[in-house]
Amino acid sequence: MIQVTPQMRIFVAVEPVDFPDIDGQLQRNLGKDWRSNFESFNEQPLASASIGQVHEAVLNSGQRVVLKIQRPGIKPKIESDLNILHTASGYLEEAFPEAHIMDLRGMVRDFAKSLAQELDYRIESNNMERFRRNFAGHPDVHIPEVFKDLSTEQVLTMEFVEGKKFDRVIEEGRAPTSWSSVISTSPTRCCSSTGSFTATCTRATCC
Repeated sequence: MIQVTPQMRIFVAVEPVDFPDIDGQLQRNLGKDWRSNFESFNEQPLASASIGQVHEAVLNSGQRVVLKIQRPGIKPKIESDLNILHTASGYLEEAFPEAHIMDLRGMVRDFAKSLAQELDYRIESNNMERFRRNFAGHPDVHIPEVFKDLSTEQVLTMEFVEGKKFDRVIEEGRAPTSWSSVISTSPTRCCSSTGSFTATCTRATCC
């Protein structure tokens, strides 16, 4: 039996950034006339997370899209926290032999490298395009199209795809057994065919 606990809801319960700050981020990344690219733009976010938030929009062509917009100022805050972690890991390694064996500083360096990649939406854009090619024609997996001309290091514009949160589907009693097979085998397919792997296959990021 699948259960969604209250603790799992923290993944989708982050306070959104006020729109004037989002507007400034869009101006810095897409230009002061960024609105000219869209027929409409919803200033209320669809979702908000620790690094960015998502807004729905319609292109001038009529194509529905979503924009994943990085929180203004989040990068220096993360870098500051990582510097603290690096310093603390050094103290711990000097004070406790066990910590040195674990290579805490190495763990922090790897964590910092991973976060740096997550903060660059261009990397995510390229990964999405590779996954999209890999899953082209798959009956159960759809990777949204990326709009490169409206994507930067801090803004990612992609095709809007209708869907439901996993816990909502479970509550409705309509989660097919085949889903477990699709969710578990899709990362394996990427690994075997392209050498790529998605490591964030959670309830919040899968749906």
